[in-house]
Amino acid sequence: MVYYIGSVLNDAGYERLFSQIIQECQIESTGNLPAGVELSVRSNDNKRILFALNLTKEKKQITLTPRNRKCAFSGQLVGSNLMLEPGDVRVMIEDMS
Repeated sequence: MVYYIGSVLNDAGYERLFSQIIQECQIESTGNLPAGVELSVRSNDNKRILFALNLTKEKKQITLTPRNRKCAFSGQLVGSNLMLEPGDVRVMIEDMS
C-alpha cells in the first residue's frame, strides 16, 4: 500500500491521516510518545526487538503494549511502563512464538 500526500497539513490533519493509516494497515501503535523519545521495532516470525531512545536531557516515561518482554542485556523482565533516563537507550526482546 502506498500513500501520497500532496499537501502540507497541520498537526491535527497529520494525526487524523496517520491514525487512519495505522488502523487500515493494522499497525501496532503505542500512542503518543513524549517529545524527544523514539521507539523502533525490528521483527521476524519468532521475535521482536524494540529500541527505546530518550534523546533529551530529561527523564521521560513511556507506556508500551503489555507483552512478555525482556531486557536484551540483563534478561530481566521489562514491564509496560518504562522510565527512560536522559540519553537512555533500552533494547528489549519479545518472544513471538
